[in-house]
Formats: sequence, C-alpha cells, structure tokens
Amino acid sequence: MTRSLAVLQLERIVRVYTNGNEVTAKILRNTTKNVKDHVGRPRFYVETSPIKLLRLIPGSVSDVLVQLENGKEFSEAFIVS
Repeated sequence: MTRSLAVLQLERIVRVYTNGNEVTAKILRNTTKNVKDHVGRPRFYVETSPIKLLRLIPGSVSDVLVQLENGKEFSEAFIVS
C-alpha cells in the first residue's frame, strides 16, 4: 500500500516559526516536547528567528521559501498563519 504525499509530509518534523516571539516559542516547546515520531525523535521544531522573506518557489504551486534574519533558509510544503 502506498502512502499519499500528504501523509509522507506529515510524518516529518513540523517546523513552527514564531517570528522572534520568545514567549510563544517557550509555550510551544513545553507543549510539544513529548510528541515524538515512530522512532522517538521530536516531531516539532520551534524556530524563533524573525522571518526576513517568504516567497513562492519558482515552478511550484505551493512550496514556499522561508528566509530568516539569521541567514537560514527552509523550503516548506505549506504554511499556516
């Protein structure tokens, strides 16, 4: 049985961006610290650096590039605000 792309994406780590809000980051870390994947790795990662830029990746209908002020960049399949 094959899994859908959505299921495969949801099996990965969920990155939560707080855009520099340390209070929200602390709450999220405390709330999600015990949520693990099937091999015991954390499912949630809280990214606190402020967001510098969000843009659609060329040629994609939904993938977004998240560029942070600290220089890190991430490609995300979807973003919820």
